[in-house]
Amino acid sequence: MATKHSGKPVKKSAPKKKSAPKKASKQALHTVEFAVADPSARATIAAHGLTPEDMAILLSKRELVGPAFPALLDEFYGKILENPEMSSVIARNTTVERQRPMLERYLRALFEGRIDEAFLKHRDLVGRIHDRIDLPASYFIMMYTVIEKHLLAAGRERAKLKGEAFKRYEESVIRALRVDMALVLTAFDESRRTRMSEVVEARLKPIDRVMGVIEYNLDGTIIEANENFLKIVGYTLDELKGKHHRMFMDPAQAHTAEYTAFWTALGQGQIQVGELRRVAKGGREVWLQSSYNPVFDRQGKVIRVATFATEVTAAKVKNADYESQINAIHKAMAVIEFNLDGTIVAANENFLKVVGYAKEEIVGRHHRTFVDPAYASSPDYAEFWRQLGEGRYQAGDYKRIGKGGREVWVRASYNPIFDLNGKPIKIVKLASDVTEAKAAEAKQEELSREIEKNAKAAETFLDEAGNVLERLANRDVAIRVVGEYDGSYDRLKGLLNSAVENLDTALYQVSAASNEVSTACGEITSASQSLAQATSRSAGTIEEVTSNLQEMTSMATQNARNSQEARTLADAARSSADKGADNMNKLSQSIEKIKASSDETAKIVKTIDDIAFQTNLLALNAAVEAARAGDAGRGFAVVAEEVRNLAMRSAEAARMTAQMIEGSVKNAEEGVQFNREVIENLGEITSRVRRVGEVMQEIAAASEVQSQTVTQVNQSMDELSKLTQQNAATSEETASAAEELTGQANSLIEMVGEFTLSGGEAPQA
Repeated sequence: MATKHSGKPVKKSAPKKKSAPKKASKQALHTVEFAVADPSARATIAAHGLTPEDMAILLSKRELVGPAFPALLDEFYGKILENPEMSSVIARNTTVERQRPMLERYLRALFEGRIDEAFLKHRDLVGRIHDRIDLPASYFIMMYTVIEKHLLAAGRERAKLKGEAFKRYEESVIRALRVDMALVLTAFDESRRTRMSEVVEARLKPIDRVMGVIEYNLDGTIIEANENFLKIVGYTLDELKGKHHRMFMDPAQAHTAEYTAFWTALGQGQIQVGELRRVAKGGREVWLQSSYNPVFDRQGKVIRVATFATEVTAAKVKNADYESQINAIHKAMAVIEFNLDGTIVAANENFLKVVGYAKEEIVGRHHRTFVDPAYASSPDYAEFWRQLGEGRYQAGDYKRIGKGGREVWVRASYNPIFDLNGKPIKIVKLASDVTEAKAAEAKQEELSREIEKNAKAAETFLDEAGNVLERLANRDVAIRVVGEYDGSYDRLKGLLNSAVENLDTALYQVSAASNEVSTACGEITSASQSLAQATSRSAGTIEEVTSNLQEMTSMATQNARNSQEARTLADAARSSADKGADNMNKLSQSIEKIKASSDETAKIVKTIDDIAFQTNLLALNAAVEAARAGDAGRGFAVVAEEVRNLAMRSAEAARMTAQMIEGSVKNAEEGVQFNREVIENLGEITSRVRRVGEVMQEIAAASEVQSQTVTQVNQSMDELSKLTQQNAATSEETASAAEELTGQANSLIEMVGEFTLSGGEAPQA
């Protein structure tokens, strides 16, 4: 096609027709202009240096270059069809036949010398369509490369441009293609961004509905948060905006180097993903499955961080519970994991201890390592693993082989583990070591067999022993166990025969002893009767003695009481005598005092008498002096006479008082003398009464001792009387018992006679 189309311009290239395009070109240079209002498009044109002159040059070469378009299209679509990716895009959305005219119209429009709104709208549409059909970027590179190559070749070959003219043409073509490519790719890019935004928004809407979303500045300051996130942390948006991310952190973690590195990594564009612990409102702990995603601008610079989070607190708690349970299982049980084919994947320490292997010795090996080789090659073993592979649970007590061939018994469950689709993916075995229990069971079975054997031997022995006992019950003590037995039964045989032999001997001896007892009992009966009679006579004598002792005891007791009473009276008399002596001493003291008072009174009376005598002398002298005085002293003489009379009466009274006092003193002296004699007599009485009391006390003590002695003798006699009576009764009872014993001995002899003894009858006594 390129050869066919390239021939026509050669025929039309007459020298006369070359001037026409030049004239057209000169005219075009004055008519081309850019009718573009869009600032972005104008900026694109200016950025690539495209000018109206460039478009005029292209317009001037339209007729010369146009014939090259078919060859250009042939090469371009030939390359598309050779490329599987591009050809598949064309096949999905259109055909080469439909696209070829469109590209040719674009090429002709490029050489129209006009860039206006219609041109821009068409290029924008082309870019958006190419985006919608997901045309690869290599398409544009190839297309513009092919177009540029053919247009430049057409300039050289068809337009015959050389030197500066070709250079200007070349620059115009390149600038026009660069502008066109920029316009198309800009539309392509905007369409793709729009589509991506729509896709992102469409994808984010479900995320926004089901996940917590929050956005941060690069310094960790909160920008925005959706309702789901607010519900998780319990805050309102106003409470979060402008706050730092560390409000969701434990204070101890918010100031660590790790936390600083976390935000540094985000600022460097590194995504941070994990199951993270955060602190919600009120200090509530929450766990979030979070993805911290740096958001980039067009230049690839991180401008913010978007976090998508799902609360997994409940799952975390549940998983922690599951983990605790699993840890508890691993602590208490032996655990091992297998692939479905029986290959060992892992084993815990408990299992390794049971089988005695190290972990590296069994991982990767097959389960048959632990089983007997014969069983490992059996159909039952293959069926066992086939059922496990189908997800069927297996449990029971299993015999396994540990390291070194050691036999191990485990009580285990083989548990198929399923994936999310219910398909078995591995087997987990939980086991307990029951080797000792199994050994105990084996011993128990052996013991049971031994017991059964012994039971049979016991049955045989008991049959014969029962026969012996039956004969023995029928009073045949001559029977013996004669069978042959082992162990304990042989010993029991000897014991039973010994018991029967002893019984035989004992009965023989009893028979002999019974005869002797019968004879002895007769003698005892006679002696007991004689003793009873003698004892009765002694009892009568003792009763008489006891009666006399009782009377003596009564008299001794009475004497003791009389002595005690006499002692009491003597003590009372002594006490009265002592009191009389004390009173007489007091009387003697009083009389002494009276005598002393009488002596003092006599002295006073003597003084009064002396005073009366002196007064009398004075009165006599006064009378003499009054007589000498004559009439003047007559009155004084009368007074003196009266005084003298009073003195004389006083003297007389004093004499009489003195006589009476002398009589009183004499009587007092006699009373004192008599009192002294009475005191002496009372002292003698007191001394004698005291002696009488002492004697009576001795009599009373002797009477008490005599009474106690007689009482003890009386009690002894009572005891002796009782003993005598008991002896009498015992003698009678002995006689009676002897008679009864004689009867029983005779009965015993008769009973023994009923037994069949091996030695015959016992001899008679």
